[in-house]
Amino acid sequence: MIEVLVKNILALAIVLVSFLLPAKIVYADQGNLLKINESWSRATTSSQKTGAVFLKIKNVGMHSDKLIGVEADIANHSSLHQMIHENGVMKMRAIKGGIKVSANSEVILSPGQKHIMLMGLKKRLKENSNIPLTLIFEKSGKINVLAIVLPAGSRGPDHSGISEMEHKKHMIKK
Repeated sequence: MIEVLVKNILALAIVLVSFLLPAKIVYADQGNLLKINESWSRATTSSQKTGAVFLKIKNVGMHSDKLIGVEADIANHSSLHQMIHENGVMKMRAIKGGIKVSANSEVILSPGQKHIMLMGLKKRLKENSNIPLTLIFEKSGKINVLAIVLPAGSRGPDHSGISEMEHKKHMIKK
């Protein structure tokens, strides 16, 4: 009986203290409100020194966040890029300031649009292998994911025969 009472008092104290903490800490303590799905890349040849990663970021929370960077040990440099039309020509540019992920929304990084660029690949991206990445968010911090490498020329997991269940095996928690 006393044990139950102590547990209840402790639980109540934790709830009360959480209201006194700054909003950023309470937000972080609510758990990972960003869901990373369908992270993938394309196989490269041994002579290719660049690659790209594509994925979906779903914010199921009530606060916006921003993808501000990415780390990947497989490349000398990794960054956020986007394709833009400039004078009738498609050009790739680095994204300055990050990619906003509004509350209750989804952002898709896809070929020909926003994506993660891997430059100075240390080894080729082999089909059916995984690329460990660390996504860096302004509020949520670092989230580790694995991107599956699909065949060269693939248009994504929806077109590769890879199921959503298969992609869930490639998610790593914070």
